[in-house]
Amino acid sequence: MSTRSNTVPRDRWRWYAPHRAILLVGVVVTIIALAGAFLGVANASEAESSTARLTQRYLVLEGPVRNLRGSVSAFQVLASEAFNTAVSAITLVPAAEKDADDANRSYDALERLLTAQDERDLSPHLAARMAAFVAAQDSLGAFLAGAPQTSQTTHLAKVEEAMEGNLDATLAVLQDTISTRLIATADQANAAAARARDELLWSIAIGLVVAGTVIAIITRHALVVEHEQARMDAVQSDVARRIAFEASLQTALEMSRAESSVYDLVSEALSQAAPDMRSELLLADSSKAHFRQVLVSSAQADDYGCGVISPDECPAASRSRNMVFADSTALDACPHLRGRHCSALCVPMSIGGNSVGVFHVTAADGAPPSDAVEKDVEVVARRTSERVAMLRSFEVSQTQANSDSLTGLMTRRSLESEVRDLHATGTPYAVRRGLR
Repeated sequence: MSTRSNTVPRDRWRWYAPHRAILLVGVVVTIIALAGAFLGVANASEAESSTARLTQRYLVLEGPVRNLRGSVSAFQVLASEAFNTAVSAITLVPAAEKDADDANRSYDALERLLTAQDERDLSPHLAARMAAFVAAQDSLGAFLAGAPQTSQTTHLAKVEEAMEGNLDATLAVLQDTISTRLIATADQANAAAARARDELLWSIAIGLVVAGTVIAIITRHALVVEHEQARMDAVQSDVARRIAFEASLQTALEMSRAESSVYDLVSEALSQAAPDMRSELLLADSSKAHFRQVLVSSAQADDYGCGVISPDECPAASRSRNMVFADSTALDACPHLRGRHCSALCVPMSIGGNSVGVFHVTAADGAPPSDAVEKDVEVVARRTSERVAMLRSFEVSQTQANSDSLTGLMTRRSLESEVRDLHATGTPYAVRRGLR
């Protein structure tokens, strides 16, 4: 983020402060309210009465109709899923029963309102089509309870689908009718308020223009300032958290003197970087031809990890870049992810510019690890590669220092040091003379 993008909004609207904006809006609105109160009070009661009738008579019907359509539609989705997918129908029973109960409750509420207000003529066929849908719905009970799919159940499903369509069409017509009545009643309320509106028009026209302009300007730039501040705070908070995480990881890695302890530490770091996710590190062997799993942050009985064998077969390792696979069934999903029913984040681990491993983080299918998780795992991969590279370089240096470069045998000094250690610990040993 550039300095310019951070400072321009604040410099341009330095005058803006929430208390000033509230005060200014309050003054403008108060002036408009006082002007309108003196001129509109005479006709306010009539407008309020019309609005109350509007709410009590028709507006209350919209909620039950909308809820009923939603419950019926949700049940239909479950029924279609049970017949058209490999999901076991019995697993859908609780959800189906809930949708059916919701539909019945919504219908009962709608029926009571229509009866109480003597508005049953709004939808004369509703009761019959609801009864037909419930009957068709009940006929699928045996299948949803675990019965096998047969031609009879297929026929019942088609009947249920047709009844659902008829009921939904009836509810749609009822919604349109309610909307029409609402508009008509609203017109009556508008007519009652027309006189007050005419009296207020000239007095509030200028005030509305001024108030609208002021409110629009303040609101727009308040949103700009608040959004920019929230974005900056979020970015700074995330950066600060990641810096602290990286510093803590670096300090801990510096105290690790062997690769095995590094991997134990990295496993814990991955649990923090990708909580509630399965993480593993696949590392190439000395031949760089095969991968082996050196750590896993959480073991799951139903997931044995990525099945990639060598760095060349891993898309992330071979391309030396992060890769995210959101859906294991997608056309461009990693071949090694298919059949595991999960999403994945793959972050390569490089030493000396060569990919020697890959961090593999899996999450729920369709919900891949977030950008924040990816950045944290990148930190872990970078610091791990640096530490492992240093340990391996140190090990090579130690080996070269303790052995003869020509024969590969231990030098006299290193041999004497080993013998002293054996004497100090009381360990028996033997010296074998080689044949010339």
